[in-house]
Amino acid sequence: MATDLPQELIDNILDESVTQWEDILLPDYPSLRALSLTSRRFTPSCQARLFKDINLIRKSCKQFKDLLLESPHLGSYVSSLRMYYHSVSPIVVDILLRLPNLYKLNVDRTCLVSIAEHMHTSLQSVRVFSLIGAQLPNVSTLPTVISLLPSVETLELKGIGLENANPIPFLLPKDRKIPSPRTILLSVTDARTLLELLCNLTGPNPGAKLDKIKSLQIRISRVSVQDRWDIERLLVLTRPSLQNLTLVIPERSFPPPMDFSQHSKLKTLCLRMPLNTFAAPSESYTQTLPDSLATLP
Repeated sequence: MATDLPQELIDNILDESVTQWEDILLPDYPSLRALSLTSRRFTPSCQARLFKDINLIRKSCKQFKDLLLESPHLGSYVSSLRMYYHSVSPIVVDILLRLPNLYKLNVDRTCLVSIAEHMHTSLQSVRVFSLIGAQLPNVSTLPTVISLLPSVETLELKGIGLENANPIPFLLPKDRKIPSPRTILLSVTDARTLLELLCNLTGPNPGAKLDKIKSLQIRISRVSVQDRWDIERLLVLTRPSLQNLTLVIPERSFPPPMDFSQHSKLKTLCLRMPLNTFAAPSESYTQTLPDSLATLP
């Protein structure tokens, strides 16, 4: 016999089920029993809570696409989407095109390639884009996807490497707007990756504007003298707006010679130097570090 539960009780069940597992609905027996009660009155309020945060792997992508085809209005409730372990396929784009209010997008390498190859319409609503632990097929793939996010404010790019280190220039299509992110969290496996990304982001045909960045975090596994110049060049581009800067660079090449005299809005500076457990700290930075700090406005 169906039970007509008050909407307040339905909302409470959904809220408790989500917050208990840190915003992820898990299929444990008590939660399923409680949620089954709410399905008897599957109101827009229930749907908004259940479809706010979606996690998809390869097996569930087609199911979710079919659900959106049968009930197109459900796509408007999705604000956060994580897509992993999927083969390169147009189905990724088919899903994204049905999420008009998507705020945060988190993908892996295969989904990134799918977007770069099959997406031709900008995702206007995405504000946060996250790519973690990905070996890119070439350096132009990432700027191609970023150019599809004209309203993006935060780029979280961690553990990024390149399968093909040959420079491939990125060409921004004429009908696309250059994004102006506010926050960039960048972690690369090697300095060559950083160099190639910077060339595509800041070259003659840039993939993003950097003059509005407020927070910048750079983590590099290995750094050479040339790479220090690349970091310096990146800092120059962020002078007008940068407020928070974090650099994580190996001890043997830390810190790069930096001039902060033009960073008038800089409020927070964090310099981190990972040390080998059994290695003695190098003395090479004892003079360059004070010299760099002396330039702070």
